Amino acid sequence: MALCKSSRPSKQFPTLLFSLLILFAAETALAQIRTVLVSPVPGNPIASGTALRNALAGIPSPSSTDRWLLKIEPGIYDIGSTSLPMRSWVDIEGSGIGVTTIRGSVNSSSDGTVNGANNTELRLLTVEAQSSNFSIAMANITASPRLYRLKLIATAVNAWGIRNIGSAPLIEECGIVVTSTSTSSTFATGILFKGFPPAGVRSSILRSTIAVSGAATNYGVNMLDAQTVTLIRDSRMDVAGGTTTYGISAAPNLTWVGQENLQIRDSEIGSAGGSSASYGIKLEAGTFVALDINNSKVSGNVAPTTNGIVQLGNAPMGLQGSNVVGFTQTIDSVSNVSVASTMLNGGPITVSGWLGCMGVWDENGIFYANSCPP
Repeated sequence: MALCKSSRPSKQFPTLLFSLLILFAAETALAQIRTVLVSPVPGNPIASGTALRNALAGIPSPSSTDRWLLKIEPGIYDIGSTSLPMRSWVDIEGSGIGVTTIRGSVNSSSDGTVNGANNTELRLLTVEAQSSNFSIAMANITASPRLYRLKLIATAVNAWGIRNIGSAPLIEECGIVVTSTSTSSTFATGILFKGFPPAGVRSSILRSTIAVSGAATNYGVNMLDAQTVTLIRDSRMDVAGGTTTYGISAAPNLTWVGQENLQIRDSEIGSAGGSSASYGIKLEAGTFVALDINNSKVSGNVAPTTNGIVQLGNAPMGLQGSNVVGFTQTIDSVSNVSVASTMLNGGPITVSGWLGCMGVWDENGIFYANSCPP
């Protein structure tokens, strides 16, 4: 008579399962030895901010061979009136934009709610800066971190979203909102680049938005003394209000350094509502920024003086497949300009150097095969 095998599990099965669980837990623990988790103090943003500051400061000797991740759980972390300094080789990661918020009230024209560092990344969170006279969401002083999927908010009389001094961060999928609380001799800047960064280090703005308003003078991107950003792609700037608005501006605060190209691709640069003037792009005399614009829109709107692009620095300009709006002038340049397959909406083109228009049309739909609109 054949014997039937028991269908009951072996007595060894629980032991084997327990061993596997221990092994899995050990591997998980091993994987987390370079991750520090920060949790909020429920109902207490200030205590949460202190916990964040202490956790970052407590990471022992990060280096290129000993990188760390500071992971921040959902919550509001108020770091008060003293900046949170990033550390090289330590990435800071939140739990999502609007889910993790680092908030500060740093009243400074040089320090931000967060101060950046080299060889690090800040991602997946919101940074808020709100103060009386000055506020900066993110400040980089000779530091070029990667900024990825952030929302940066700055509100004060004078405010910056990102303030870079000799720095060239990589900015990807960020939303920057800057609002001045006064229109009297004030300024608001989405991103400031000041001074020349280290050789070979340049900034890109990719898939990002910049909204600036409320000050006497408002800038989307402002470059002083050097060109640091060399590529703007798949991005949008909306700059509005006050006395004068600039989508992109460049000026020699002291002495301009460098001769480089600025590529603008698949982007919209909008400037509107200045009580005096609105410029889509204005590059002052003494600068050198060679514009290379493709499949983009640059506009100056809703002001007594509106200009699409004003290029007063001796550098060439090329546009293709784009749209330029300026009812005072669409383009004004002291150098050479080439325009192809582009709509020029508004005023005339004034060029001191060589001018070539190929397949251009105006706001009335009049097509110019080999000349420019008058």
